[in-house]
This record gives sequence, structure tokens and C-alpha cells, in this order.
Amino acid sequence: MKVLPIILRVVIAAVLMFAASFSGVLMQFVPGYESILAGTAVGRSTTGLLLACGAMLMQFACATAVAYVGVRLLTRYLDHQPPTMLKLRPTKTGMLWFAAMIGVAMVILLIAGGVTILLGTTGEPLAQHGDQWWVTLIAVLGMAFLLQGIPEELVWRGWLLPSLGTKTTMRWSVGLSVIVFGTLHLTSNGGQSNAIEHIIYLAMPLGFAYAAAMARLAADSTWAAIGVHGGYHTAMLLANVLPINNSPTLWVLIGALWFAVGLAIRAWRRPFAPAQSDPQESAPA
Repeated sequence: MKVLPIILRVVIAAVLMFAASFSGVLMQFVPGYESILAGTAVGRSTTGLLLACGAMLMQFACATAVAYVGVRLLTRYLDHQPPTMLKLRPTKTGMLWFAAMIGVAMVILLIAGGVTILLGTTGEPLAQHGDQWWVTLIAVLGMAFLLQGIPEELVWRGWLLPSLGTKTTMRWSVGLSVIVFGTLHLTSNGGQSNAIEHIIYLAMPLGFAYAAAMARLAADSTWAAIGVHGGYHTAMLLANVLPINNSPTLWVLIGALWFAVGLAIRAWRRPFAPAQSDPQESAPA
């Protein structure tokens, strides 16, 4: 096992993830963009809100675009593999896993949130304007998928997982991608108030990253991993309108439940065993 190619790929994945995450900042330099985003370009009206949502989605989509272009270039010039390596072509199996994992994310939030409420820890739901619920929904889905779920899974489970798999065993590939991805979330600002809470917070990204890796391998589709990741963020954002307290207890419960999902997928589908590729994957992505 050659260490240098492995380290190189892990570093590239981290750099690409952050580059994609912050790429939307460039939209701020577009003339008039800030007024459109604020909803004041054509006055505070439904039209203004629609334009603001469109501008917001464009900013989020920058992350997906940068990640997609990045992994396509890496697949071709670093790995010398066809784009089918990324497993991005939508298949029936992949889309079923995608939808199922979003559903699992909602169930996990309800279970974890319910336990925290039973333990006597509740939160104050954010106030919502009844006639603007659709703005919140668009923002939640945009952040969950275009900004985070799709680009980050393109990098970590779409590209890095199989790329590392050519240099080491798939078990090592899963372990490295999960641990590095999770550890990078030490820089996240998810409600932590001290160093200990920053460490406890890692339970969530480590847990859902493991589930995403198992789902990606079991379904032979990166869309399964996107369902895990996007579903997780959708659930966490929707938790803001529920009486669920964003606490270390919640983080540990959610992380443990996602890890359990990953273990269940591994036991059920045995993703490390040789599997036949979906024939639909033969066409370029």
C-alpha cells in the first residue's frame, strides 16, 4: 500500500470540499445580486421573494457545480478512469435508496428529538410567517442538497471512495473517508459552546458519513449517499421549527442512530463483497 497517493487524494478531497463550499461567495461580486438576494430589487413582494430564492439557489448551486467539475477532472486526469466510476447516473435502485435515506433521516430526527424531549430537554421553535413557508422550504432544500449534500458526497463518496479503493482495500477507503470527513467538522459551527462540545458534535458527521458510505456501496450509486447527507441536513434544518433542543445529547443520539443504520446496511447487503454493476451504469455520466 503506497501512502503518498492516499494522502494526496485525501488532501485534494478536503481542499475541493472547502473550495466548493465557499465558491458561492463569488456571486456577491455580480452587480445587483445583493439587492436581489435581499428581496428588494423589485420591492418586497412575492416576485421579489421568488427572485431572492432564485438568487439563493444559484449561490448554493455554485458548490455543486465546482464539486462536479472537480471530481470529473480528478477522475479523468488523476485516476485515469471513465466517469462511470463516480456512479452518478440515476438508476432505479439509486433513486429508491436516495428517497429511502431521506425518509430514514426524518425518522432518526424524530426518534432522537423525541428522546431528548422525554429526558426533559426542549427547544423553542423558530417563529415562521404563515404565508412564506415556501421560502423556508426552498431555503432548506437548497442548503441541504445544492450547498452540502450533493457537492460533499460527490467529493467524499462519489470520487474519493473508489479512488482510494484503487490504492488500498475498500474497508480502508471507507474508514479514511469517514474519519477525515468527520474530523474536518471540528471547524463547524453547529451550536457548540466549548472544545468538548466540538468533539461531541463529531458524532453526527461521523455517523452519517459511515451510513452514506455503506449506502453508496450497497446501492452502487452515489445518489444513495446523497440521500443520506441531504436528508440529514434537511432534518436538522427542519428541527428548527420543532420543539427540539440542539444539544450534545441530540448530537450523540443522531450520530449513534446513523451509525446503526450503516451497520444494518452492511449486515444486510454486505457491500464489501464483490458485486455486479448496474448495466445502466455503462453509459457515461
